[in-house]
Amino acid sequence: MNPMPSRPTMAQEAMVAAVCAAVTEVVGPDRLTPEYDFFAMGLDSLTVAAVVAQLQRRLGLDVPLAAAFEHSTIGALALYLAKSTQRAADQVPPAAAPGEPFPAPAMTSLLARRLGASWQRSPAPVWAALDMPPGTVSAQALRAALDELTLRHEALRVSFERPAGGDGTVFATVGAAGTIPLDVVDAAGWTDQEVDRLILARRDRPVDRARGPLAAATLIRRGDLDILCLVLDHNICDPWSLRLLIAEIGRLCRGVALAEPGERDLTFSQWCALESRLIAQDRGQLAEFWCGLLPPPLDPAAGPPVPSAYPGALVTRRFQADAELRAGLLAQAATEGVSLLSLMGGHLLRAVRTVLGVDRVPVQVDSMNRDLLGTAGLVASTTSELWMAVDTSASSSPTAAAAAFQQSLLKAVSQQMTPPFLVRDALAERFGEDFRPWLFLAVNQWQPTLEFAGGSARLRPVPAGRDVGTPMSLNVTDRGSCLDFELRTWANFVEPQVTGQLARTLADSVADSAGDARRPQIEEETREH
Repeated sequence: MNPMPSRPTMAQEAMVAAVCAAVTEVVGPDRLTPEYDFFAMGLDSLTVAAVVAQLQRRLGLDVPLAAAFEHSTIGALALYLAKSTQRAADQVPPAAAPGEPFPAPAMTSLLARRLGASWQRSPAPVWAALDMPPGTVSAQALRAALDELTLRHEALRVSFERPAGGDGTVFATVGAAGTIPLDVVDAAGWTDQEVDRLILARRDRPVDRARGPLAAATLIRRGDLDILCLVLDHNICDPWSLRLLIAEIGRLCRGVALAEPGERDLTFSQWCALESRLIAQDRGQLAEFWCGLLPPPLDPAAGPPVPSAYPGALVTRRFQADAELRAGLLAQAATEGVSLLSLMGGHLLRAVRTVLGVDRVPVQVDSMNRDLLGTAGLVASTTSELWMAVDTSASSSPTAAAAAFQQSLLKAVSQQMTPPFLVRDALAERFGEDFRPWLFLAVNQWQPTLEFAGGSARLRPVPAGRDVGTPMSLNVTDRGSCLDFELRTWANFVEPQVTGQLARTLADSVADSAGDARRPQIEEETREH
């Protein structure tokens, strides 16, 4: 599924938003469209030069003044800028040679400085566990798949070193060979709680970042169930990469050959080089850009107080949009010119406004950066989420809220690879150290069911004791034949009946917008930690 409509491209839409914002800064608010012509609307050369200067400040790009004269409409200038940016992005640096050190991701160095000596071994994993029928995959087939993937992805052969006496920068090195350890555990007769404790213990095992390996697999055989647990260091893998890795394991265990990497498939070292290129820009500009996504009237305290700790219980409400309802929603998204992500965001924000009475919501959105960059290589993206605030006070319907959501999203994607510590530092300076989003939205973040040689595997919901994210989240999974909705809240954030009201309002809103009189049935669950 494409995260945004294919025409115009997301890059062009982001540039349209940037040009509109620059024009608004210089000449004041107006009803701007891509057809807006600078000179036909009476702008003189000095005013156009001011717009170009504003664009350069916002984007951190060298925008020739002549470009605004040659491409005098907002749409034409946006297309020119999008193509120029793409040409620069196409200049991908070469991959590092085995044994050749290169600067690690910026977040890696930042965390190493903050944690000091403990950083070298402290666990910080990206992980998943999959339930599957017994005998779905053999240990031998799994071992062969892991070996092939270690050769395919240089991220699985990376180690990290922080030179003594340096400025704190961490350097990465890719080994010529490597392996992912595989443990097979006999857990016959174990309860779910005992299995979950083992999974969490594997997740929290210390790592040796200087020596590696930074990935590990465990195959747990319980008799009635097999569980595959994968744990990777967050410095080499993000959640999207983990999804890719699981899918590739499934294909290899079925005997399906993987496609050869394409021209746009970035290696780990190339990804790090591109990130370094971006943050070499003026950091003040990047911080100002991200602060600009949050409107000045935003009140971070709006809505329920955000708990400081996970309460020990998650309240979950689930419902499903069947094939007919799914088709109606996709048709509506196409008609409105918004993505499915934005449409779901509009419905969710309207439900929050209706039930909680909150108009301006600080949102954490799964960024889909892997899909946008078009790479099939494992990377450790520092932007696994985008932070933004969406004001729905002027939105009279879910589709209007979806348009507002998409406008904020388009502004955010033009700086996809900005390290989040720059974002957080900027937001903390503007709104206070305690500011953080309390609502998370993801659409199609995971493919919950994966095919192996002997059957299907499904992601296991392991209750985590920490790092459970925001106190409210909506995950929407597009299975092709239906859409699955899962709304979760912390028990100390809102009352369970409020979560039920939110789910009911959201389900009814989704059905109404698709023109369906039926009301989806809602499943309820409260899970103690």
